[in-house]
Amino acid sequence: YGVYNVSENPAIVSLASFFRIPVAQVNDKPILYRDYISDLNSLRTFYSGQNQGQAYNPEEQSDQVLSRLIANNLVNQVAKEMNITVSEEERNKARADILSRFDKDETKLAADIKKNLGLELEDFYNRILEPTLLEKKVAEQFATSTEAGEKAYEEEQVKASHILFPIKTKSSGCKSFGTN
Repeated sequence: YGVYNVSENPAIVSLASFFRIPVAQVNDKPILYRDYISDLNSLRTFYSGQNQGQAYNPEEQSDQVLSRLIANNLVNQVAKEMNITVSEEERNKARADILSRFDKDETKLAADIKKNLGLELEDFYNRILEPTLLEKKVAEQFATSTEAGEKAYEEEQVKASHILFPIKTKSSGCKSFGTN
């Protein structure tokens, strides 16, 4: 609820950036308020350019941004644990691939990114391209991991065979109903 009611006032965002105020945390790693607002503005710009500004209500847009930031944060944590990084060569190749779609004209690419996402080109690379490359490498590592490595992650799963839900009734107070 609190995330839906954040201020987008530039002074507030600037102060939140200066003090590194988080909007959420994942395993004690902050998701910064300034990143949330920046991504929310980019998403709105994207939807308005696609004539889909009303495709999602503000709460759904907020949820979409927050979900993506949480996923990026988790991917970063897993990548760090697994010593997965994106090399400069991989970055350059991905940048060249994107640039080739714009006749290798960086000015055209920058204008398109600005128009469709409201981002500067370098911000696009850092906030969208880089996390996408890292996520792809983590996914590839999981896909090619050995059975022993998979077992380690399987052992961390928790299973519940019986869950009780307390339900208040008018006549008898609380009752528990179970499910298997």
